[in-house]
Amino acid sequence: MSVRKDTILFSPKVILLFLCNLIYSSFSPSFGQEKLNLDFEIQNDEKSAFPFWSFPRSISFQYDTIVKYTGHSSLRLDLTGNSVFHGAFYTTSVPVVDFKTKNITVSAWIKTQDFDGAIQFYATTVNHQESDRLSFVRDTSLIEEGKWNKYQVEIPVPAQTDYLAIGMFLSGQGKIWIDHWQIICEGQEYKDIPLPSTQIVTDTLLSLYEPDLSFEDTKKNTRLLKQTTLTTDSLYFKEGRQSLKLQNGIRANAPLLQVISLDTLWGKTLSVKGFIRKYSFAKSTHSVFFSFISNDKRFRNSWFIHKYLELPIQLTSLSDTSGEWMKFSVETPIPDNEYLKYASIGVVSTDASAFWLDNIKILVDGQAPPSVNAPALPTLAETTWLKKAIIPLKSTSPSDPFTDLLALNEKIGKAHMIGLGENTHGSHEIFQMKHRLIRWLVEQKGFNVIAFEADMAAAEDVNKYVLTGKGDARKVLKGLGYWTWSVEEIAELISWVRQYNVAHPKQMVQFKGFDMQYSWKALAALKEYLQPKDTLAWHSLKKRMEYVQAIRRFVPPTDTTIVSAMQALREVKNTFLIRVPVGSLSEKSLIQQHFRQIEQAIELRSVGESSRFRDACMAENLYRSFSSIPNARVVIWAHNNHVDKYDMGYWLKTELADDYQSIGFTFDQGTFRAIYKDSVQLAPAQTSVAGSYESYFKTAQTPMFYLPLQKTPLIKDTQWLHQRLLFRNIGAEAYNDDFTRRDLLKEFDALIYIQKSTPSKPLVMQNK
Repeated sequence: MSVRKDTILFSPKVILLFLCNLIYSSFSPSFGQEKLNLDFEIQNDEKSAFPFWSFPRSISFQYDTIVKYTGHSSLRLDLTGNSVFHGAFYTTSVPVVDFKTKNITVSAWIKTQDFDGAIQFYATTVNHQESDRLSFVRDTSLIEEGKWNKYQVEIPVPAQTDYLAIGMFLSGQGKIWIDHWQIICEGQEYKDIPLPSTQIVTDTLLSLYEPDLSFEDTKKNTRLLKQTTLTTDSLYFKEGRQSLKLQNGIRANAPLLQVISLDTLWGKTLSVKGFIRKYSFAKSTHSVFFSFISNDKRFRNSWFIHKYLELPIQLTSLSDTSGEWMKFSVETPIPDNEYLKYASIGVVSTDASAFWLDNIKILVDGQAPPSVNAPALPTLAETTWLKKAIIPLKSTSPSDPFTDLLALNEKIGKAHMIGLGENTHGSHEIFQMKHRLIRWLVEQKGFNVIAFEADMAAAEDVNKYVLTGKGDARKVLKGLGYWTWSVEEIAELISWVRQYNVAHPKQMVQFKGFDMQYSWKALAALKEYLQPKDTLAWHSLKKRMEYVQAIRRFVPPTDTTIVSAMQALREVKNTFLIRVPVGSLSEKSLIQQHFRQIEQAIELRSVGESSRFRDACMAENLYRSFSSIPNARVVIWAHNNHVDKYDMGYWLKTELADDYQSIGFTFDQGTFRAIYKDSVQLAPAQTSVAGSYESYFKTAQTPMFYLPLQKTPLIKDTQWLHQRLLFRNIGAEAYNDDFTRRDLLKEFDALIYIQKSTPSKPLVMQNK
């Protein structure tokens, strides 16, 4: 998830100056390592970014020197936008090594002004190997407006904990101040000391840091030795001519040995082997630390997962420490999380006495980490194969003849469900091409359902419009609640569907939504049925759902908010459906759908893999539409990350086999519409990087084409297609890095490539 800039944060010049200082001036902890800053104090009287706290992009934040609980400043969050904010503010960078097997108390002071909503203060412990939250607690106390309120939770930290996340779920509008965050363990307050590896803040620095861990090449280790606690020692060494001497390895001065890129290494085992020498009267423990560092696109700042593995040696007295070299080996799984981009490795000690290291080896699954070499350029033979494999497409215009699409008949076959993806929710050309394909599928292949990645309940108004003409096309489209679909391209599609239905009353096309992240639209749809019959039950359910919607990360199914909301929902549902007569069968089915959507929204907040659960629910909703509509043939409009056969498409492919076909979309260059620099606007596309799929596609020198993937042979000229390469993946927000590693052959049945993208066009509301 990447750092976002704000008027109150670092300017690009300041960031550049900061990096130059790190790289060229000093690598010492006093200049490089950072604190969490739990008291939110302005450092050196300067405004600063919050490098280890994650903020959703739609939130404004800054230091406040006027409103504060203690010290010189507090953190102010501004949730005063036009829409109700739902999100989380948190950090995962608190080292847990000192807390394991103990209970800790986490607290903070919070003040609000003109705030209407809910605050939930929480702490959770996580084991990455098991992808499981080990413990979770939260404080949902009602806040007293205008006063400092203390929020506090106590949580056990199991031995298998990899990291501790502390933060707040926020839902509402207004201003919030936070100050004096504390962590207490067995009566002792956690000291906010500089954290290992936090000097690693940009890819630029990481790519420069490649030391010689046999410590023989002093020139290669110039940057390593800029850390003030490190020197080479030619008097004591295990092998070669010299070793590395660490003058002071306590955590605040923990030296950094190496940084490796985790690209393609997620889920593998990272190990550190070597020799250590110690000569001291002090009882001490030495540990290898691993810091897994994110480039998390959803949030403004990087985040760290710190892990400490104690070396299997204990030096307790002078007689035990005769200066002999001792061999050690530790290993840890690399979290299977592609947002984690780098791992940094170092060694820490519990005392300040010197120790020596030699012949260190850092391995991944027993092998040296892959070197970062320049990707190979496409060969002439690879380009020749690609040109023969593609089906050129002539136009993105929906109204143009379908002659170039006829070649797709055999490729798509008799599938009853087609997933049309997109690598951004804001490309005019991709939207136009999808509209064109939908027209062809409807007119030539008999498809009769268009299913959108949009709220199920909200989409019913669009469906009513295309079937009956009731309502206004642009208003019902706006009512979907997604800025991504409030564009002229989708309005043209909706208008065409309505025109088609008027001309073909016996072959009408329906418009369905299948997303279920939120419950407000479904609650509003139920209101007209439920509120007149049972006002108390309606208000009880609505209030409980407000707290559920504030939850943006996993909470256990046993959490009181989840349990009470689910209980209220089921009581209302059972009473309503059994005792209250409802008109037609289709009306009752629609009401059941609304109840199911609300249930899914509650369940979404009580599962660890929320994105995976969302995809499963969306597949369930799609399959329900597919099964309930006679002779249904469904074309899906969603992101690549949903239609692919790893995510939502996995469930559809499992259920429907070849009856489901997945088509991904990408482009090479241009612009698109996205959340960019705090607002929805035109965003520039990153140039297609060398070694990406797009870098191969553009060698075909064809403006747009369809590439069948299902039966791609494994030969020398297609090896690139059988690899996990970088692939443009943007979504609703624009970031510094558009690309992630994907496996196209396993994810899609086909791919449509468009050379150049321009932004989708914002919807213009027309006054009648």
